[in-house]
Amino acid sequence: TPPLTTFLQVAIFCRDIPLCEIIAGQHKRARQWRTAVWQIRTAPADNNSSRRPLLSSAERAQLG
Repeated sequence: TPPLTTFLQVAIFCRDIPLCEIIAGQHKRARQWRTAVWQIRTAPADNNSSRRPLLSSAERAQLG
């Protein structure tokens, strides 16, 4: 499971969704963002060159 900081990053893009729904993963868009963030976090570095990353390299570094 991604750490809480991942959900806080997601919250930046989903300000109209209650944070509790994002953390619980109950909101459809929250689940989509959680999946996207997780894919970026776990993808090999060379995969990121073929698509525009949703998070900057600095943000990915913060997420560890």
